[in-house]
Amino acid sequence: MTERTGSRRSGSTFSVQLIVFLGLMGALAVVLSYVGTIHITSYLRVGISDLPNRLTDFLLGPFIGALFGGVMDAVKYLLQPDGPFFPGFTLSAVCGSLIFGAVTHGRHGHRLSLARIFTAELLIKVFVNMGMNTAWSCMLYGKSFMAILPARAIANLIQLPMDTVIIYSVLLALDKARVLSKMRMWLKLASG
Repeated sequence: MTERTGSRRSGSTFSVQLIVFLGLMGALAVVLSYVGTIHITSYLRVGISDLPNRLTDFLLGPFIGALFGGVMDAVKYLLQPDGPFFPGFTLSAVCGSLIFGAVTHGRHGHRLSLARIFTAELLIKVFVNMGMNTAWSCMLYGKSFMAILPARAIANLIQLPMDTVIIYSVLLALDKARVLSKMRMWLKLASG
């Protein structure tokens, strides 16, 4: 009976810690979306508001990351609407987190790798940003795919090395300061 109670207690502690962590990452994502995003055109935005999403994907994996990414896309829209709500962009946020989490988490033992982060960001830029998001923009604004794609492709190719370096540098700094290992311990994740 004691072991059973202890197990139940441990599971609820994990759930509370996970919810608190996701709440903190969500709050940080909202703040960064206000101060860390530059709107170049209605089709093109540059920013660092994805850092909390990427940290969540890296630590918790593709499925929790995808859920977090989808919820945060809707929350950010509700707090700062910019045009009509379109669920395709929420699907893009989910797919971006699935990709990043699948490439950087899990069987890789949480080890930080510049090559994995670059690969994840490349896949996100090509399939999600240039593919899915361009298609959604075409549907919303009535423009042709090929009219929007060149500017989006150039922006994403410029953004790829910058995003890779920013995400890697932030994760590396958190790792060297032992923050990632403390987060894993607090969330009761296996360390890599």
